[in-house]
Amino acid sequence: MSSKDVAERTDKKHTNVIRDIRDMMEALNKADDSKLSHEYNQGLTEIKDERGYTKEFLMSRPVVELLVTGYGVPHRAKALSRLHVVRRLSPVARTCLCARR
Repeated sequence: MSSKDVAERTDKKHTNVIRDIRDMMEALNKADDSKLSHEYNQGLTEIKDERGYTKEFLMSRPVVELLVTGYGVPHRAKALSRLHVVRRLSPVARTCLCARR
């Protein structure tokens, strides 16, 4: 799932979702559990534009779940509902869904 999907589902600005992801990963990287930090870092891909700015993040299910846990219940429900739809798609359909952004 992408950071744009999360922003859309949670009615948040995409720039704020990107900030939340960075804050979350920074907190994980400061934790004493390097295995846990590594696991979440592996589930996060940063997509940059031609200027080198972050366009969006692509996130695995554990990363999305960790991120939206900090959001209010209605926002969390919308994001997790979308996550479950994306997970039911075939790998090819998921790739097309991400590529259209």
